[in-house]
Amino acid sequence: MAKEGSLRESLHILNSREKKHILKRIEDQWGASLPPAVLLQSNKQKVFLISQDLDKLDWQDFKVDKAGLYIGRFDDKESRLSIEGTQLIGPLAKKNVLEISEENVAAWFRGEDLVFDEEKLKGFSGFVILKDGKNKVDFLGSGRVLNNRILNFVPKGRRTENLIN
Repeated sequence: MAKEGSLRESLHILNSREKKHILKRIEDQWGASLPPAVLLQSNKQKVFLISQDLDKLDWQDFKVDKAGLYIGRFDDKESRLSIEGTQLIGPLAKKNVLEISEENVAAWFRGEDLVFDEEKLKGFSGFVILKDGKNKVDFLGSGRVLNNRILNFVPKGRRTENLIN
């Protein structure tokens, strides 16, 4: 029986059926597979990836509300990757990865939505992974395609305007 404040009460370890559902959504949206790991989910539908060695740890004496790497939010309607989630999944993704210019990278990290012509976004849908077109290896986060825009979800605390001031 878990004590009050233990890992199981603050984060839910996904069973194989729940994990398979998340992995299928990642495969469907980005054409990628996650490395073997344990997935945890919070009450706010945030998903964390942690080593399979989780079972070796004794969480009984700790109040844990976060563990591992936050990879994104997976609710009933959409799958949105965190910046770190895009850095993990981006190199493995086969679809819905959009390369952007250096100018757009700067705008993205200021928290601005990106506007493109319809042709540039043709074939993209839902949430896309943004990739730095200059460096080719930097994954910048994810945004939702809506009409001819990529809606920005960079948290305010991680925007460059807030880092400078």
